[in-house]
Amino acid sequence: MGYRRITMEEREEIFRPRYEERLFLREIGQKLHKDKSAISRELKRGTKNKLYNPITAEATHQRAKKRQSPQLKMTDELWEMIKPKLEKRWSPEQIEEWLKKERR
Repeated sequence: MGYRRITMEEREEIFRPRYEERLFLREIGQKLHKDKSAISRELKRGTKNKLYNPITAEATHQRAKKRQSPQLKMTDELWEMIKPKLEKRWSPEQIEEWLKKERR
């Protein structure tokens, strides 16, 4: 199974079988074509006060999504700037900090 984010509809589908039908993680995963570990992680992230809430889980996901930094598009110009740093064996973190200062 390839990795694919859990949608709001799937979060609702996790809620129903977990609390109404009392299904095991493996059974819920089979129903949604997801690995049981993905269901387990989702339940851990979306559970508050011992109750999984799909709306809270979706809100948590959206907040985390907003915190992600946008990816830079690798252009020829950007590659020419980065290449000498890589040849000098700079770490990705060093290059990232240098780019932040350079692009101000």
